Amino acid sequence: TKPFQVGHIEHIITRTLKEKSLRQKNRFLEEELRNKKKIEELNVTLSNKIEELSILYSIGEMVCHSENMEDLFDKMIETASAITQGEEISILLVDRETDALIPKRVQGNRNRLYPIPLGDGMIGKAVLEKRSLLIPAGELNHLGNPGKTNGTFLALPMTIKDEVFGALNISKASPFSDKELHLLNNMVSKFTMAIENHALYESIYENLTDTLRSLVMAVEAKDLYTKDHSQRVTDLAILIANEMGRSRAELEILRFSGFIHDIGKIGIQDTVLLKPGRLTDAEWEIIRTHPVIGENIVKPLKFLHEERLIIRHHHERFDGKGYPDGIKGEEIPLLARILAVADTYDAMTSSRPYRTAKGHDFAVAEILQSRSTQLDPVAADAFLACIQSYGMKKAADRIPWQRISSVVQNI
Repeated sequence: TKPFQVGHIEHIITRTLKEKSLRQKNRFLEEELRNKKKIEELNVTLSNKIEELSILYSIGEMVCHSENMEDLFDKMIETASAITQGEEISILLVDRETDALIPKRVQGNRNRLYPIPLGDGMIGKAVLEKRSLLIPAGELNHLGNPGKTNGTFLALPMTIKDEVFGALNISKASPFSDKELHLLNNMVSKFTMAIENHALYESIYENLTDTLRSLVMAVEAKDLYTKDHSQRVTDLAILIANEMGRSRAELEILRFSGFIHDIGKIGIQDTVLLKPGRLTDAEWEIIRTHPVIGENIVKPLKFLHEERLIIRHHHERFDGKGYPDGIKGEEIPLLARILAVADTYDAMTSSRPYRTAKGHDFAVAEILQSRSTQLDPVAADAFLACIQSYGMKKAADRIPWQRISSVVQNI
């Protein structure tokens, strides 16, 4: 208002400029905060994505390095537990003979799991209809669930070529997050694909191995002296390898290669193989070709690499005086060295067209004497330890093959 003083106007202008500057700074700070919040949100999102990718990568690694379906089921439970911290986790597989879900793997469940008929209860129906089942906390009492927890329950069916073969079930106290559900579905998808591949591989493997077993049985059918020889050698070799602490994978290789180690004898003419008298040097040379013949039979089957080496080298000697290659010591594959001990024992204690069987005590003494010359000393010692374990210390004792066969089936 007039009259006014210049100094008063200067004061008002100065104050107004300061207020404007403060408002500008405030808007700048608010923008900075918004940007900072966005960056933090992006960092959280990025961190979650990195964690998710890490889990998915781990799942992929597990799938790639699983040796068989049993290993896959173990890793599936392990991964589901890591993702959800679930209290009770189980894998149920469909039994086509009974049309029921049978427990295959169970973790954390304090109660015995019983088979669930397909179509029975919400779980049986969900699996039969190939749909996921998510039940909130407190609604599990009358659902035929495989656990007794009062928490949240999730059932994810597993299918191959649109045919359900099982379900993954998880119970936990807290609700399942979207992230957990996403990872679990991805995990089930990857493991199911791997299970399908293993099943296909095992089907092809079984068809081929059944053919090879038939050839071995054909050899043993015409040579009554070697009847059941392959099975006895296999059982004893597995027992020795188990005593040595070898892996399950190696035991499975022995389980098959032991049975077919003499498959090459199908290429030996009957006049030599079944000759009732002592063999000539020339005939022995023919017999000594059976490891190479056997190797050539399985050579086209590329996945039988370890088995092929065992077949070729099961008559090598630790001192290098064996055949067909005359290799020695650790140059000989370990499983072939193990099989050689079992084969040596059964050869001495079984009758042949050209000689009668030696006794158990004689064979044990020969193996003890042959350690480090003909036989690998570690494998020979493991054989002797097995003998002691079964209480066979007298000359009259014989290996209880039926008992050993039962034990080997459970190894």
